[in-house]
Amino acid sequence: MKLTKTFYILLLVTGIAACDKTDDQLGVPRIEWVTYGPQEIKAFSDSVYFEVYYEDQDGDIGINDPSAYNLFLEDQRIPLTYKFRISELTPDRQALSISGNLKLSLPNTVLVNGSTAELVNYKLYLVDRAGHQSNILTTNALNVIP
Repeated sequence: MKLTKTFYILLLVTGIAACDKTDDQLGVPRIEWVTYGPQEIKAFSDSVYFEVYYEDQDGDIGINDPSAYNLFLEDQRIPLTYKFRISELTPDRQALSISGNLKLSLPNTVLVNGSTAELVNYKLYLVDRAGHQSNILTTNALNVIP
């Protein structure tokens, strides 16, 4: 009998711990690449396009404050972060599971080291209204040509 009680208590504690982990993960948005490119970019004229799929179990991606940013694209050649704003996708206090695609364009990519071709990687992530940062995506190397 004592062994049975111990088993049920252990099962209950394990179940509660599993729920807590899942609850923490529910609030964190997840993103994955759909596409990006082109693989070769003519400096000062070509745009780079990014498309990501997003999922958020509590639906708090986006913000309507025009001075706030929640989508970030980092140029890995130099310490430069491009900041963008995604408008609210669901109303505040509405815990709705959402998913979809976001498209982003970065115009006029530059050459950092003068007139020779160079490779660039970009990192992309988003932050929801609760401050949860998504996973970070990194592109393969893209070739920037003069």
